[in-house]
Amino acid sequence: MAEQAPLLPTAGGVEVSTPELLETRLSTRMRLTRVGVAMVGLAGVVAAAGVVAFSTIHVPTATGDEGEATVALSSGGSSTSSTSSTSSSTSSSAADQVATIEIVPSNPHYSQEYAKKTTDSYPFLTEHRLVEPQRVTTFSVKLEVADADLTPSECTFKVSKGADGGVYGALTKDFEAHGAFAVAKDGDDWTADFAVTFPAPGSYPVEVACPLSAEVSANLKEDVMCYYIRRELRELSDKMRSDFLDAFMVLAEVPTNEGVTKYGKYYRSLEDFEIVHLRAAGARNLDHMHDGMGLVTQHAAMTSAFELSLQAVNPTVSIPYWDYTIDAYLVGRDGKGHGENFGDVFKESTLFTEDWFGVTDVSSHRVTEGRFANQEVPRDYEFEIRSPYGFLRAPWNINPSKYVTRYHKVCGAKINSQFFLVTNNYVNKSADHFSFPSCDSHFQMTQTETYDSWYEYSMNMGYSPHGPIHGWVGGVGGQCEGGTWDEMYASGKITHEELMVMKHNSFFLLKNMYRAEVIEMPKMCSADTPVKDCMWVCDKSVVDNDDTSEMAGLIKSSFNIDQSHTHYKEIVHKAVCETPYWPGDHFEAASPVEASFWPIHPTLDRLTQYKNLVRPFTSKDWPDYKAYQATGDYAPCTNSNTDCEGHNPYDVTVFHTVIKDATSGTFEQRHLTNMQAREAANPVNDDTLDSLDMPDLGNDINPPGSYAMPYVYNHFEWNHCEAAGIHFKAVS
Repeated sequence: MAEQAPLLPTAGGVEVSTPELLETRLSTRMRLTRVGVAMVGLAGVVAAAGVVAFSTIHVPTATGDEGEATVALSSGGSSTSSTSSTSSSTSSSAADQVATIEIVPSNPHYSQEYAKKTTDSYPFLTEHRLVEPQRVTTFSVKLEVADADLTPSECTFKVSKGADGGVYGALTKDFEAHGAFAVAKDGDDWTADFAVTFPAPGSYPVEVACPLSAEVSANLKEDVMCYYIRRELRELSDKMRSDFLDAFMVLAEVPTNEGVTKYGKYYRSLEDFEIVHLRAAGARNLDHMHDGMGLVTQHAAMTSAFELSLQAVNPTVSIPYWDYTIDAYLVGRDGKGHGENFGDVFKESTLFTEDWFGVTDVSSHRVTEGRFANQEVPRDYEFEIRSPYGFLRAPWNINPSKYVTRYHKVCGAKINSQFFLVTNNYVNKSADHFSFPSCDSHFQMTQTETYDSWYEYSMNMGYSPHGPIHGWVGGVGGQCEGGTWDEMYASGKITHEELMVMKHNSFFLLKNMYRAEVIEMPKMCSADTPVKDCMWVCDKSVVDNDDTSEMAGLIKSSFNIDQSHTHYKEIVHKAVCETPYWPGDHFEAASPVEASFWPIHPTLDRLTQYKNLVRPFTSKDWPDYKAYQATGDYAPCTNSNTDCEGHNPYDVTVFHTVIKDATSGTFEQRHLTNMQAREAANPVNDDTLDSLDMPDLGNDINPPGSYAMPYVYNHFEWNHCEAAGIHFKAVS
């Protein structure tokens, strides 16, 4: 039987107690030992001069794939010189004219030019002072000496670890870097290269001293900021892609208990994340993570917890984001996302190839080749929330297949956004409600007055800017393809448009009927039970209703027919109560089983950060359900007949978030309230945190105006949208 970890906490939830193995395993590997000298970079200059030596230190990463590296220096602009051999960040003005040191970092995956896009995007970052953890970072060093009588010989450096402990404590525990290096004459300057593998996010003080004579020394003392960099999927190197997907497969294949023993206490299996997401999203009366104001913050917390688990397996990994507006542009070419042709994404996009998320076999509706071939959905009849067949799927999903299922269609029809009926949640115009997310929909969310309040933004973000990805990947299958539905069309009882509307909205009707308790699912169906015998049972009100009933409203909002239709009862009975159908796994509460699920939520976080940077919210009010009960205005979730748990401002997120602790400066795992999670990821100075009460979970989060996350996004650019005539404001 599969074990269900207690991962759905209340405020003050308790962490699972596990052995302290990650610290032992990784700290042993990170001990630094000076082993000799080597020449690094500037090969031509070094060979000609014959005088440059580099103090080399072996710095293996936790995965052992970065090889040998020399220790790092600081980044940042100029240094100073002084008459003391002690490193100092200040000196006399006379000494300042003698020499300066410039240090610029880069790594094979992150050039100086590319890093500038990141540092220009965040107000708390400075050019040449940003590095990535767990990647060999090379620092180009230039020493300018104004006095020809002063000649540098050997320089010294020291890179200190900043805050120690926390979730990255095992990586930083034994980190230190110090030594000496020689510089080579390069024209009018002196130059050298050094490298280091920074172990984890944080601030690292760096000191460099270059004696110029017995009395004069050029000194540098600066901090280097280390963050994980989240990149768009197609901006990953081949190795980064493999590292991410391979780590995902470890989580998919290794149970939590075994993984904790092997990878450390922050390991959680994919199944654990599926269980918790399913508990929250598959509840009978309310979706605690979707259809409300908590969508962005709840999924940001989930992504943070998942990222930490991936990093337990491979600490070089950060979760990428999927900018699906690129796919909308490449397939649609108009940047708007209309029409049927967006199903071609799954034929033409590099993301749905064997190297990425796999090619879907059109007959079996699963991936049959590559790392995701024949991936199975966990099955256990002891699961608290599960499908009738015992799978970790939504209770309303009667898919009998054990494999992760994708349809990319709805009941056999190519998805066409014009057939999705409109709810009150839309962006720009109703016809776009279920279009493939486009440049236009993301522009509308971040650049227009309509979504300048946090309420409108958070309530709508889950729909056209995001939700259709789940639908287009997962789709809907079962006996709604062909069979009775098509027969009703062939016999003239419904029009082609009515057939298409039924197929496109079938998923919403099924989920909403379950939540309205007008259908009941079987308690259990054995693996060999035919799906026609594992059908839900309709309440008599499904067919026998009047126009004022809740069920009539569901039928009208999903199928766009009412009792004035000549064949109303026959259509409802046959389509709703006799035809078994079900969503693909990406289109329901089981969606975390799909690797492509995980990069789509950082996209929302990135958009929210971007909006904070270029067009801040004019109102950040977050109403709670009690206020809604009192006034009747602004419910924090769409199902306003409930208490909207999970979507209120002071509801605690289901998952931990990794954030910087205000007192120690270390990164810790905390359960935050929704409002705290929103502000912790806000890159713009703001005093909102002053008014946020922390649950009794330990130390406060960072002071007001402080960005508390261990990652940043590589840039905020949508260059492909320019070709579609949609211009996103540049971050200055």
